Amino acid sequence: MISIHRLSERPDLLPGTAEWSWREWGASAGRTLESVRERGARYADPDGHDQCYVLLDNGTPAAMASFSATDLDARPDLFPWLAGVYVAPAFRGRGHAVRIVRRVEQHAAAVGTSTLWLFTWTAAPLYRRLGWHDFAPIVTRHGPSLIMRRDLAEEAVLF
Repeated sequence: MISIHRLSERPDLLPGTAEWSWREWGASAGRTLESVRERGARYADPDGHDQCYVLLDNGTPAAMASFSATDLDARPDLFPWLAGVYVAPAFRGRGHAVRIVRRVEQHAAAVGTSTLWLFTWTAAPLYRRLGWHDFAPIVTRHGPSLIMRRDLAEEAVLF
């Protein structure tokens, strides 16, 4: 059974999501696991702007994605972001990335977001299939990357 939960509803999932974030992005940026946990705590605030969603596959954490005020320091003019999309290796190839991205899009639409942003250096084809559009190339610490946008107000978002 697949279920998706807000981290604010399931703060017990914070240590696992922080570890995923640290291993995937934080360690290579020189962050400590503790600093990533502290930063991730903002996603556990039920009244906060930033929200993280965690997908459980038969009760096991399998994927996450966030609705975030910021994600790319070089573009503070763009707001808000789909960020931190991650699927644990053992759960890849099961459609979980689509499910978790759609859940964040649903949240964004529900709070009145008309345009959602992301950047990627590996998954542009996936996002294009989900209705995202190329916006601008950018070079990040990961190398050549792409900023993409999803116009939630103009396009049908299928949930």
